[in-house]
Amino acid sequence: MGGQKGLKQICIERGLVSLEKTLVDKYYSKDGKKVGGEVDLNTSYKHLLGQCKDFREEQSQLEKIADSYGYEVWFTPKYHCEFAGEGIEYMWGYMKLLYRRIPKKDKNKKENFIASVKRIVNRETVTAVRIRRFSRRARRYIRAYYVKHMGKDEDVEGERAEISLKLVEEMVKKFKTHRCALDFAYKFVKQEAERC
Repeated sequence: MGGQKGLKQICIERGLVSLEKTLVDKYYSKDGKKVGGEVDLNTSYKHLLGQCKDFREEQSQLEKIADSYGYEVWFTPKYHCEFAGEGIEYMWGYMKLLYRRIPKKDKNKKENFIASVKRIVNRETVTAVRIRRFSRRARRYIRAYYVKHMGKDEDVEGERAEISLKLVEEMVKKFKTHRCALDFAYKFVKQEAERC
């Protein structure tokens, strides 16, 4: 939405903040001031503007372009790599696990490193069956988020979401950074590695 000065100016122009408190007390800030250990959202320029109907309903450039082609954009939660490329993060985590199992002496030189990577990234490791298994798991998360997004108990096909929305919410709270499938699905990836 912009820097603090721009947000402040818009809030003043719209009468969302007290001009006196803004100038004298520095009562407001971009993200809000802490009161009693917690951020008071009523002191946040971003929050106050976010409550305005025109800001809430404003389409991003991406949404406008998609809309012009007849598509809809859904913004998925940040840092949820289980959505990525129909299970590609699971495959990436799987290959990382295999790579980590190679003794250090077997990958300490450039030639050894390249040979190690080639041993892992090939059609024997990246099989159609494995890709489908990882893709299936990613779709379970996608379906759970779809159900949550639509505010229903069932997805399009009338089936209950296979991963509970409670679990999805717990994951959102637990992870706040980009992560690898090894971080959040270690058992699943390890089972796959033990099949070889």
